[in-house]
Amino acid sequence: MTTPSISTVCFDLDGTLLTYDQDPDAVLATAFADAGVEQFCEPSQLWAAADEVEDADDDIDFLTRTFRTAGERHDGEIDSPDVLARAYDDATDHTAVSFRPGAQTALERAREHGRVGLITNGGRATQRQKLDALDIHDAFDTHVYA
Repeated sequence: MTTPSISTVCFDLDGTLLTYDQDPDAVLATAFADAGVEQFCEPSQLWAAADEVEDADDDIDFLTRTFRTAGERHDGEIDSPDVLARAYDDATDHTAVSFRPGAQTALERAREHGRVGLITNGGRATQRQKLDALDIHDAFDTHVYA
């Protein structure tokens, strides 16, 4: 029996190819402090809430919905989740990223064998900063930002 050829490999970006270098506890604490809101969750709780968030129009809308959901789950008093979302985005350095172990090699190998696509659920501008920081924007034949 022959092995079918692979014509295209698609990758996710966050958590698959890269990881943030910033301390997530520090980023979240900075966001709460800058927004003037008492911290009501930890990073793991925030991102668990994100799993319940419906599609958003952009990164700030997604973060706003995520903070609202986390606040509801963890009795957080939050009058303006959009202010907290902007503070979180401001505290996050989207260029402070690194390849996850083995990710750079996996991407290089995939490129040797066919077309490579990126499918990511972040906004184009935010994701582009990460791709440029790792110098891999041109490594993909196509980009899908959802």
